This record gives sequence, C-alpha cells and structure tokens, in this order.
Amino acid sequence: MKKLLSLRRRPNAVIAFNDYVAMDAIRYARRQKIRINKDVSFVNFANEAICDYMNHPVGHY
Repeated sequence: MKKLLSLRRRPNAVIAFNDYVAMDAIRYARRQKIRINKDVSFVNFANEAICDYMNHPVGHY
C-alpha cells in the first residue's frame, strides 16, 4: 500500500486476494488520511463474516 499510494498516479481501486489483506490495506490507507471508497476503493474475494463489522465493508464478488 505504501508503494501504491506513493505513485504519481495513485490507483482508484485495490484488489486483494482475501479479506485480511484487504483489511490491512484499508487500515494503512486510513492512517494516510485516504478516504475509503472515495479516494480509493477496495475489493476482495474471500467473504469472511468479519467484514460485516467494518465501517466500510469490502466488496465481495
């Protein structure tokens, strides 16, 4: 996330292979004052029940 967020053209979205990676990425982004689902969106593919308790639930596809 540090590398992605420091790019000249920061990504609009990040795809993570599981919920825990997505949650760590979101936590890092929040610490950098990135607005989740406004500045950068996150999506992943695991659909763990823990994500239901997040302020900004990660998209599941």
